[in-house]
Amino acid sequence: MDAYKILENGIIVYLADHGSELDYFVGTWFNCLTAKIANNEAVITLSPTATIAITVGWNYLDGLYDFILAAKELAEKRNYRQTYNKIQAALNIFTGVQLFVLSYNPILTTFLGLANATDLAGSSFALSTFFDWLVAGIELYNTYRELSYNPWLHERLTELNFKLKHGHQAEELIEKIRLRCKNQISKKPEQHQHIAQTIQNRIPHYHADVRNQLTDNLTTRTRVHKVQNQQLETQLRQAFVDSRTNFTLKTLSFLGMTLLAVNHFLEESTQAASQTLIIGLATTTYVAAAYAAYNNDRLYNGIGMLYNRFFSSSIDPNDPEIAEELDMDPLQTMPAY
Repeated sequence: MDAYKILENGIIVYLADHGSELDYFVGTWFNCLTAKIANNEAVITLSPTATIAITVGWNYLDGLYDFILAAKELAEKRNYRQTYNKIQAALNIFTGVQLFVLSYNPILTTFLGLANATDLAGSSFALSTFFDWLVAGIELYNTYRELSYNPWLHERLTELNFKLKHGHQAEELIEKIRLRCKNQISKKPEQHQHIAQTIQNRIPHYHADVRNQLTDNLTTRTRVHKVQNQQLETQLRQAFVDSRTNFTLKTLSFLGMTLLAVNHFLEESTQAASQTLIIGLATTTYVAAAYAAYNNDRLYNGIGMLYNRFFSSSIDPNDPEIAEELDMDPLQTMPAY
């Protein structure tokens, strides 16, 4: 099995796309249960060694997920946003490296005059949430742009040229472009010539058949076309809403983790320490709960997939249908937050 096939495996895809969310959820509740708020005893008291092991392990696991996601993004050859994929992969690699380097670094912490080798672990995780926020902001911008027709058409023609260049199936995309072009022309007939010329300019001459397919009968619009276009626009609006929600959660996550990182360097008895701890825990707990609420079906399906792969004795992995199911990403229809 080649590297790309390995990265297409359902479990690898799940860990790449959603492993950090599970790590965040578990780690956040660990923070809540082990925190000492207003001089009260923590719900769970662990030895210093166990606390260090869990904290560093949490960061290392998150860094590992970042590396897996970066590998998946670099191996992805079917997505037309190749430059964006490489930038996102680079950010994930940097995030993973800094999580491994800063989470436990006695040399650096000694140089900085810090008492413990793990004093930068919280700051490291907060930095990783900043890069998550940055990526979420880019995705929000992209989905917002595509609510407007002209940016949407530009992106779809770019995607179509990529598919044609690499020999990928493009019929569904062609029909989608025709559908929205028909709708735009029905609303603004004066744009017909401009739209047709845009398509002619963007599609290479050696794909004349695709050019003709895109521009023929654009003024003909049936009731079915109208309903299909409404569905398409609904999908675009939903993608924007999902991205906006994701961006909001990433913003709150970054702010909460930053407050917890700052709290680590404050005297426990001060009011500032108490306030940053309470607000930080409340914010990150809300984000973790929101992850679970928005993705409960996806999380349930993912956990079921992992259980079936490793623990269920009633499944025959040699059954072609079961093997195909286990190699699929059962969460692909759910938005990721």
